[in-house]
Amino acid sequence: MTSDATPASEFEYVGKELELFQVAENWKRYFARRVRPYLNGRVLEVGAGIGANVPYLYREDLEQFISLEPDLQLCEQYRKRQAEGLIPEACELIEGTLATIPSDERFDSIVYLDVLEHIEDDRDEFSRAFGRLQPGGHLIILCPAHNWLFSPFDKAIGHFRRYNKRMYRQLSDQQPVRSEYLD
Repeated sequence: MTSDATPASEFEYVGKELELFQVAENWKRYFARRVRPYLNGRVLEVGAGIGANVPYLYREDLEQFISLEPDLQLCEQYRKRQAEGLIPEACELIEGTLATIPSDERFDSIVYLDVLEHIEDDRDEFSRAFGRLQPGGHLIILCPAHNWLFSPFDKAIGHFRRYNKRMYRQLSDQQPVRSEYLD
């Protein structure tokens, strides 16, 4: 992900695993069952990549589903998948970062699926995300666990870190209502 100073169109995702993981249907169904109860109203998925998670998260009863992606090439793949009917037409794609969205816009749910570990200044991003939530909204983050497992693979796909529950608590004064290891 980019900082506020870097235009989104200059961002290029270094990982090559998105195409591989797009077919991990059992995993996507599993985490979607855990996440979907917290999605309501206006939903923002930050770092949507090629949109592989959207079909598992989107529901017609949502007021709005916005996918946010800073990498132009991934946005093109997202649009192609949407044109092929793999992503619902009702889902909107915005090229950019959370800083691209007008600061007065609020969401009922903001989702980061395997994204926060790619953001160097995660504390700033965390704060920005909390500031964009409606009162009572949900910030949903799924990311690799246990920094002691950080490997050359993590580094190769652009990870700055892995997380544990203590690290999340140190990111913000806002304390998670629920924090768990998923798998």
